[in-house]
Amino acid sequence: MLERNFWKEVLHTLMMQKRRSLFTLFGVFWGLMLLVLLLGAGMGFQGGMVKQLMDVESNSVGMTASPTSVAYGGFENGREWHFTDDDIAALHRRYSKEIARTVLISHFPDKSTLSVITAGQNSEMASLVGISPDYPEITPLKIIAGRGINSFDCDGRRKVCVLGEHLARSLFDDVDAAIGTKVNINDNAYTVAGVVRMTNPVATFNVNIANDIFLPVTTAAFVFGKTGKYETVVSVLNEGYDSADYMEKMPAFLKERHSVAPDDVAALTVLDLNNFYGMFTSILIAVKGFVWLIGLGTLLTGLIGISDIMMISVIERTQEIGVRLAFGAPPSAITKQVVCESMVLTLIGGLTGIIVGGWGVYLIGKVVNTSDSSIFANLYVPLDTVIVAFLILVIGGLAAGYMPARHAMSIKAIEALREE
Repeated sequence: MLERNFWKEVLHTLMMQKRRSLFTLFGVFWGLMLLVLLLGAGMGFQGGMVKQLMDVESNSVGMTASPTSVAYGGFENGREWHFTDDDIAALHRRYSKEIARTVLISHFPDKSTLSVITAGQNSEMASLVGISPDYPEITPLKIIAGRGINSFDCDGRRKVCVLGEHLARSLFDDVDAAIGTKVNINDNAYTVAGVVRMTNPVATFNVNIANDIFLPVTTAAFVFGKTGKYETVVSVLNEGYDSADYMEKMPAFLKERHSVAPDDVAALTVLDLNNFYGMFTSILIAVKGFVWLIGLGTLLTGLIGISDIMMISVIERTQEIGVRLAFGAPPSAITKQVVCESMVLTLIGGLTGIIVGGWGVYLIGKVVNTSDSSIFANLYVPLDTVIVAFLILVIGGLAAGYMPARHAMSIKAIEALREE
């Protein structure tokens, strides 16, 4: 099997059919390269999702109030209601051991209304979002200039704001130059304290971080006459308390305080961030399965091509095989050569595809990893995956050469010599 003359003959046979060999190589090369690229993208997607979820305080219960859809307690349906300071205090009294802190979020004047934001000669339309200082814990933000909203801003109802990156770049030529300047919002001047970039699209709570403008929630509530009223509350729980245990208790407690029907699902939207973990785990499993399905399907197509081409090669060399058999060559020698020709084409094409695909994953990773908000992170192809792909390649190469080899073994010397 390892005789030098044998391998020279195998390579000579392949070189005599350069075009056919190249097309065959390309089929396997394409299949392995695509498989490696898809696997690298899948691992990058997994890494990106894990990174996103690690930045989120997942053990929390988020609740958003909406107009009621059921008449209840003497009130008609369509009634607007909000969470209040008294609600927050009551929640903390009721669940004093469980709740570590509560994050407050509200749109002003409401979710559907955009406000005009003016800076010098530039103006844009944006949503006004009031937030409490702990907001970055549930939706991490990267401060690219200045600072975020802090407790002093909320306690003092300071007229400061933080701009989303896209909004800031629309209003100012330089985001750093925006810090300390004034923007006009509905005839009120606010000092720009910072500019933020979205780093996590997983749980934004209806906030378009890149294009919205953020105010201290107490300031915004005071300006719009909604002091002590909040649209969304997110209760972050202490360790040892599972948010799943409070997904029904806390909403029911707040509904009861506001005479909202217990079965009015539309009136109070509940978000358990822990559910994202299960959801994304299922998504990742599906993505991996899809990647392997597409990659292996493409590889299988290449291997079938090798098998077909080797079969054609055997048929075209019927007389040559007959002469060799007539001169005493054992059928096993013919079989060995056909299988080895198939293996050489498979390994050269496959290993080249693995190498090129690996470099492609590396280069793509260098590009996508520069973005803070990218859903991909740390693109790579695991070594065990490469080993599995290589084993599939070897087995596939043997299988691709098996049928042509069987055909070669069935050739009778006398019949082969009669072929025209």
